[in-house]
Amino acid sequence: MMEPDQNEKRLLALENALRESESRFSAIASITADAVIMVDETQNIIFFNKGAELIFGYPSSEVIGLPLDLLMPDRFAQSHRKQIHAFGAETAPSRFMKDRIPKIWGRRRDGSEFPAEASISKWKQNRQTIFTAVLRDISERIEIEDKIKKLNEELEDRIRERTFQFQKANEALQEEKEWLAVIIASIGDGVIATDTHGKVILLNKVAEEFTGWSLEEASGKNLEEVFHIINQKNRELCENIVKKVLKSGEAVELANHTVLVSKNRAERVIADSAAPILRENKTIIGIVLVFRDVTKKERTEEELLRVQKLESLGLLAGGIAHDFNNILTGILGNISLARTWANPEDRLFERLTEAEKASHRARDLALQLLTFAKGGTPIKRVVLITDFMEQSVLFALRGASVRSQFFFKDGLWPVEIDENQISQVIHNLVINAQQAMPEGGIIQIHAENMTVASDQEKLLPFKKGNYVKISITDNGMGIPEDALSKIFDPYFTTKAKGSGLGLAICYSIIQKHDGLITVESNPGRGTTFFLYLPASSQTLTPRNSEGNELKRGTGRVMVMDDEESILDVVRTMLEHLGYEPDCAKGGTMALKKYKEARDSGRPYDVLITDLTVPGDMGGIELLQRLKEIDPRIKVIVSSGYSNESIIANFKSHGFSGAIMKPYSINDLSETLHRIISDFRT
Repeated sequence: MMEPDQNEKRLLALENALRESESRFSAIASITADAVIMVDETQNIIFFNKGAELIFGYPSSEVIGLPLDLLMPDRFAQSHRKQIHAFGAETAPSRFMKDRIPKIWGRRRDGSEFPAEASISKWKQNRQTIFTAVLRDISERIEIEDKIKKLNEELEDRIRERTFQFQKANEALQEEKEWLAVIIASIGDGVIATDTHGKVILLNKVAEEFTGWSLEEASGKNLEEVFHIINQKNRELCENIVKKVLKSGEAVELANHTVLVSKNRAERVIADSAAPILRENKTIIGIVLVFRDVTKKERTEEELLRVQKLESLGLLAGGIAHDFNNILTGILGNISLARTWANPEDRLFERLTEAEKASHRARDLALQLLTFAKGGTPIKRVVLITDFMEQSVLFALRGASVRSQFFFKDGLWPVEIDENQISQVIHNLVINAQQAMPEGGIIQIHAENMTVASDQEKLLPFKKGNYVKISITDNGMGIPEDALSKIFDPYFTTKAKGSGLGLAICYSIIQKHDGLITVESNPGRGTTFFLYLPASSQTLTPRNSEGNELKRGTGRVMVMDDEESILDVVRTMLEHLGYEPDCAKGGTMALKKYKEARDSGRPYDVLITDLTVPGDMGGIELLQRLKEIDPRIKVIVSSGYSNESIIANFKSHGFSGAIMKPYSINDLSETLHRIISDFRT
C-alpha cells in the first residue's frame, strides 16, 4: 500500500501536468480569432472566449448562462438545437460543419447575420455532456487580429481543487488532453507549440500540411528546421521567432511578406503570430505559433492594384483619344475625299493613298489609348477566331526572320469579340515573341476548345462555361522570374526602348472581353502566353464585303457636331456620295432645324450626331427629344470616345447605327447605305 505522502506527490505531479496542458490550451485560445463557445446539455452558454466576443459583439459576462439561441437567427434556432441534440447521441467526438448545406448562420449583438463554418466536439464532465463549438465568421476572412487572453476560470477552479482523489485527477487530466487535441485539430489555422529551447512539441493537422512535416517527424526538432520562413522580397531567413518572444515576453507578429517554405520546397505567403505559454506565476514554459495561408489574398490585392493602375491611365487616355480622334476625323476625311477625286494614274493618288494609310495607323494608336479608357468597350460580333488570326500573325511578322506555325483544333467554337482589339492583342504578343528571338526562330500558335465545370471554379480563375484557348509560344530568351508578376503593369518593360504599354493593353482588352491572359516562361527556353476567350452560343455574323467601291445614295442627312472642321469635311463627303447634307453646331440647333424641316414637309432621312457636345445638348438627349417628335427617326451616333458603352451597344440606347471617329468616306458610305436601305425596305 502506497504511503500517503507518495500519493500526495503523485497527485501534485498530475495536477501540475494538468495545469501545463490547460496553459497550452489557454495560450492557443488566447491568440486565435475563432469563436470558442461551450454549452451544457441544456444548451446554455458556459464559456465564451474573446474571439466569440469580437465576432458576436457580446461581452462574455452578458451571455454566460443564456441559451445558445441568442447567437443565431430565430429561423435557424430550432434546427441548430436539433443538430446539437443529434450530435450528442452520436459516438463521433467531433463534427466539422463547413460543407453542410444549408450553411451555419450566426447573429451579432446588433442583429446583423453572418455565415460561418464550425466544428463541434463533446466531452463528459461529472456525467454531464459538455459541447464545445469552434466557429469562424467566413464573411470577413481576415487575419487574426486579437488574441484570446482570458483563461478558462471554470478549468482553473477545477485545478485548484486539492481535495480530488488520485483517480479523479488522473481522469480530469485525460479528459483535458482529449479536449485540447480536439480543439487544436478543429482550428483552421496552423498551430505549432515549442518548449523554451525552441524544440517542437506539437503540430496540428493544418501545420503538418503547410510545413510538410508530421508531428512524429517534427517532435524534438528545432523550430527553424520545421517552420522555415524567409522574406518574400530578399529571400533571406526571418528572425528567430522563439528568441523574439522569449526576449519580449509578449505576443509578436511577423512582418508582411513572410514566406513559409515547406519540406518539399513548396512556398506559401503566411500571416502569423507567436505568444508565450505561461504558468499561473507568469513563467514562460513554451511558445505557440498560429499562422494561416494568405497567398490567395495577396494575389487578389496585386490584381486589384493592377486594375486600379489601368483605370487611372484610362482616365487620361480616354480624354486624349477623344480630342485626337476629332482632329483625325478631319484629316482622314479630307484625305479619303481627295483620293476619290484624284486620278489613280497620278503620283498625287499614290501620295494620298500613303497618307490615308498613315491616318489609319494613327487611328489604331487612338484605339490603343481607348483600350485603357472606360469607354474602350469592345464593339463585338460573333466570329471564328481562325478567320483573322493567321492574317494578324503574318502581318506582324512581315519582313522578319521568324517563322510561324499554326495548330488549330477542328470544331473550334465561335467567340463574340471586337476583331480590331483581339487582332491588336495577337499583334502585340507576336511582336514580343519576335523581339525575344533576335536571331530568328519559330512562333507556334495553338487554338482549342476548353470547358470549365462547376466543380473547377474554385481551382481555376474562371467562371464555369466554354472557352476558346489560344497559346502563343516562342523559343526565345524567356522572362526573368522576378518580372513575371509585373509584365502586365502599365509602363513596366524589360526592353531598353520599350514603352511598357503593349502587354498592359493586351491585359485590358482581354479583361473587357470577360477573358483571361496568363504567361509561363522558362528563362533561356522560351515563353508562352495563354488567352482564354468565352465561347459564344450565337450564330456567326456574316462578314460584309470589303470592297473599295463607294455606295452612293440619296436623301437628306443632317450632321450635328461641335467641330467646324468635322462639319465641313462630312458635308463635302455627303455631297460627293449624292446626299443632300445639312449641318448643325450643337444639339440645340439640330433640334430646331429638325422641327423646321418636318414642318416644311422636307424631313431629314438620317441624322448623324456627336455623342458629347460641351455646353450643349449631346447625342443622348437629342435622340430622346427627337423620338418625342418622330418615334421612327433614324439617328447614327458618332464619337471619338465610346462613352459608357454607347457606341458598342447603340441599339439598346435607341440609335439606328454607330460610326467611330475618325472615319473615311468609305466608312460613311457603308454606314449610311445600310441604315437608309433598312429604313426604306
